Formats: sequence, structure tokens, C-alpha cells
Amino acid sequence: MKCDRVDFEGGRGLCLGQDNQGLFASTVGIIFDQDFKTLHRVALEGYSSRTRVSPDGRYGAVTTFISGDSYAQVGFSTRTLVIDSDFHVRHLTSAMAPNAREGLLEALQSPTKLPWLVSKRERSEVHVLPCVVPTRIPNSADLLGSPAMAQLLAVARKSYDCIIVEIAPVMSVVDIKMIERYVDQFVFVVAWGETKRDIVVDALSDAEIIRDRVAGIVLNKADPVALKTIDSLSGIKPGAYTTDASFMREYGMELIGPPLVLE
Repeated sequence: MKCDRVDFEGGRGLCLGQDNQGLFASTVGIIFDQDFKTLHRVALEGYSSRTRVSPDGRYGAVTTFISGDSYAQVGFSTRTLVIDSDFHVRHLTSAMAPNAREGLLEALQSPTKLPWLVSKRERSEVHVLPCVVPTRIPNSADLLGSPAMAQLLAVARKSYDCIIVEIAPVMSVVDIKMIERYVDQFVFVVAWGETKRDIVVDALSDAEIIRDRVAGIVLNKADPVALKTIDSLSGIKPGAYTTDASFMREYGMELIGPPLVLE
């Protein structure tokens, strides 16, 4: 067994190696046990970069590069567009493109103008399509589900590897029900010390139309010192890849879009 990247936890290991057959770069993921016996082989696209196995050995995650991307390249960045579609509060625009004068509304009117409407973050090279709304828009949810939004996303997909759409909180408005038809996967963002667990459970229960496409939950604003204390009390080494497996199974979720199941 020859591995470019490998990790082992909880009686299961994940080995990433290159598959040199064929015209295009590909990676093979080998799942093995404590005796280095191969249990499964998984074909992956691109060049291997990173792999992690959860502490209980049940899940694995990998990163690969496709079409020549590499950390070794000068100015490497996955081509990412972040769209602020929260017409109600526009926190993302305030934080990432505070000086913008045009954005999503103009892009919906003329999707081909997208390259001139985005703001570029110099350090990360992420592009941001801000939401600049001088007055309240009563039909904002209808805009998110409109053919114009579908056309805008189609134009964006030609230039970007990853498109992240910021929407209003799932519990408060109908925006998510209008835009879900255009979204491949959803990530719930939960604020540390602010969002109660019951609210998260209710949101997942009510959002049946997207539940099968929930890639995971991001715990935002987390206190790293408190997290280390919780990990130590749980018998988990600091910084380990952790999951609340029972909670995720209850709502049919996977952690990372989706992880490799190593059992």
C-alpha cells in the first residue's frame, strides 16, 4: 500500500494514492483496518491533497485538486463567488463590500455584467456580489426564485468553481423555499452561545425540502478555549475532527458533503 496522504483513527485508516491509469489525474482512496487490510477502494478525481479520519473511525474527509490547481501555484485560490442575497439585513455586504454601490439587483437585471459588479477580496481572492438596496424590497423572495436568478447562477458557474449564497435565517423568512431549487447543498451556520439547540432542531425539522441536501453545520464565533475544555471532558484530543453522530443520524445528515463512511 503506497500512500501520498494517510490518516488513521478508531481502527480505520484512509490512504490516498495516485492512479496513473487514464489521461486525467485521479486519486484512489483506500480504506483499511488496523492490520492494514484493504476494506474498500474509492475512486476520486484530481490530485490528493489532504485526508482526515474522525476519532471514532466512522467518517473520512478528503481534499483533491482538479484541473491543475495546486497550493504550489503562485496566487492559488479556488475560484469562489459569495453572493449576498439577504435583502433584509445585508450583514455580509457590510462586512465584505461596505463601499459597494451596485450588486445583486443589477446582476439580476443583466447577468452578463457580473464581472463588473463583484468586489474582489485581495488576500483571499474571493469575489463578492454585494446586496445594495436603498429601500426595502417587498418581493425579495420572489426575486430569489425568479428565472433571472437561475440565469445569473448559470453565468456565474462558467467562471467560478464554488458559489456560496448567503440567505436570510431559515426560521424567519420564506427566502430559502424560493431559492432552494437552484442550490446543490446547504450549510447551516449556528452562532456559538446565541443559537439554542432547540432552534436548530426545529429549523431542520421544518426544512424538509432541503434536509437531504444539508452538507453540515458550521459552529460560528466558537470560543477555542471552551472547546478544548469540552473536548478534554469528552475524551477527545484537542483539535480532533469530531461529530455528534447520533444528532446527525436523527436528521439524516452527513458532516462534509458527504464524508466517506469507513465502516
